[in-house]
Amino acid sequence: MAQGAYLLISVQAGTELAVQSKLHQMECLKHSGVVTGMYDIICYVEDENLETLKQDIYKIRKTDFITSTITCFAFNIGS
Repeated sequence: MAQGAYLLISVQAGTELAVQSKLHQMECLKHSGVVTGMYDIICYVEDENLETLKQDIYKIRKTDFITSTITCFAFNIGS
């Protein structure tokens, strides 16, 4: 079963669309949105297992202009 996580991403001012475009080049990205408030981008990533998902998240965190991330792993409890 695939593993997934939501990432709450903060970026340097004015780089939201450039970062989002870069994220969309990654195979693990399922969807993303530029948002207002405490974070700039919220995205959902998914991969075949937890180990590869963690590697994907590390790659995302190294993306230019990203200043911080919060990772929220998603679990399918009861399904």
